[in-house]
Amino acid sequence: MSMAEKRTLKENVKPPKKEPAYLKALASRVKGKGRKR
Repeated sequence: MSMAEKRTLKENVKPPKKEPAYLKALASRVKGKGRKR
């Protein structure tokens, strides 16, 4: 993943603080993808 893609992902992922689990899962997913690829 390029830095631009990661940036857009981070900007798109701005859910309310009601769902920290959703944010955590997505963040770990993005991190895992970045490390694997």
